[in-house]
Amino acid sequence: MKLFCLEPYSIPKKNKNGYGYDLNFGEYLFKDACINYFMSYDMIHSDNINKLKENDLFIILLANFFRDYNQDGCINYLEYLKIKIIELRKKNVKIIWLGCGAQTTIESNLFDIDNKIISLVLDIIKISEIKNIGVRGLFTNKLLNYYNIPNKVLGCPSIFYKEIKVKPECLTDNIKIVVSPTFGSRIYNEFYTTLKFSIINKTQIYFQSEYNISYNNFTNDELIKNYYEMSNNDKIVKYLHKFNFTLSDFNYIINNNFKVDSVLDWIQKLEKFDFLITSRIHGAICGLLSGIRVLCIVHDSRTKELCDELKIQNIYLQDLNNYNIKELYEKSDQQNFIKNISNQKQKYELFLKEEGILTVD
Repeated sequence: MKLFCLEPYSIPKKNKNGYGYDLNFGEYLFKDACINYFMSYDMIHSDNINKLKENDLFIILLANFFRDYNQDGCINYLEYLKIKIIELRKKNVKIIWLGCGAQTTIESNLFDIDNKIISLVLDIIKISEIKNIGVRGLFTNKLLNYYNIPNKVLGCPSIFYKEIKVKPECLTDNIKIVVSPTFGSRIYNEFYTTLKFSIINKTQIYFQSEYNISYNNFTNDELIKNYYEMSNNDKIVKYLHKFNFTLSDFNYIINNNFKVDSVLDWIQKLEKFDFLITSRIHGAICGLLSGIRVLCIVHDSRTKELCDELKIQNIYLQDLNNYNIKELYEKSDQQNFIKNISNQKQKYELFLKEEGILTVD
């Protein structure tokens, strides 16, 4: 059985090396983990969706679709998706819906969802002949239950990418640490706080998504010289200007960040460290897969519910600067995450069996 999903809108064109580090690797970690269950898994452009054949499997991935902002955009996409699902079902293409999460602030309770969204979601479920949407965690579960949308909590199958070999505990104060902030986060002080933490503590930095490529074609001297002129055409610099990062901060960032070329390269580079602090949930998962300790910065409902479901050690953004590096490292033991993987795998496989997708012995 071949599994397909639509290319995320955020993925830019291929670079000269193919699909390189100008991609959001959270999508590709998920993709590669799914190969454990299916013979192949490809991302396709929406223009090519009609090429799917009978008994192919189409996966709906809408990670932060139920959210408290830009619901008009959600409606437009669901209307488009409904048309595509009708076409696929006419060809007996099978459908599943995974990775769904609700996005709001941590402090928020349930929020209002436009009735048009609810109606379209229920239409797609009926047309697709699926029993449940696979959701990330209990917050999304509670929200969708309120709106009578059938769902089951699955966490994230990215954790099944590989077996974990835990790196020995660092017993000295010389902890090799790397920090990964979120550019474009709705919680803007998350970007500022995380990156400032990295600069103050002199850690290595990496950026998980397409913003990695901002400095590839410049020398350090050119970057520093042009820092104050770059904010109009460089997204990463625009954010640095927005939060008044100094030229000295900028110089530190460009001399202390690294880039990744693939999921495997991502894991191999993280293996060289002892400790990852990140606000990216798939970054946290990748760090754990590499065997190092991880502390995920919780800054919205998505990161909170997945950390809770997957038992990833986490810290609230506002508490990050209340501890030194050694104290944060001691909070990041990964044993609960590792012990929970078999439970998560059982949930995922049961879901696939109930949807008639996979027979698991």
